[in-house]
Amino acid sequence: MAIGKEVGDVSDTTLRFLRQIGVEHVGLPAQTSTEPARSRPLVPPPQEEPAGSQPPPWDGAVLRGLRDRVERFGLVASAIALPVSGNVLLGRPGADADLAAIRRSIEAAGRAGFEVVTYSFSALRASEGYRLLDTTGAGGLTSARSMRRALRDCRPCRASAATARTSCGTG
Repeated sequence: MAIGKEVGDVSDTTLRFLRQIGVEHVGLPAQTSTEPARSRPLVPPPQEEPAGSQPPPWDGAVLRGLRDRVERFGLVASAIALPVSGNVLLGRPGADADLAAIRRSIEAAGRAGFEVVTYSFSALRASEGYRLLDTTGAGGLTSARSMRRALRDCRPCRASAATARTSCGTG
């Protein structure tokens, strides 16, 4: 068994920190950066549009360079996230051409030594209606009991932002 973590960037700061806290394997994002990523909120904003266009296929030599970079920090790049276009997710025109680009990316990942390619097949990120809880338990952590108490009177959000919401104090 190994400890792994998906990363938002492959900056020196991020990779060094992950190694220091005992991470052994990392999953790379679909689009990598060697600059530290800005902090992401715990509950991301809702995604209002489906995924954009399909990026060009990956280059195997570039992916191998990313794996080498990660390995210099004593980590293993064991997975990489595959970008999937809105055309593919929603079956729109252009999906066949995008699938061909995805196949070329998967082949490049295999040539670069990646054994795992991940993807998200969600057309939209559904985070609307979620919120951070202000209550904390022992050690400053939110407990399951306080979550259940906070959610006890919650009613589900409606399916569309155009309809009235009746969830967790929104109206």
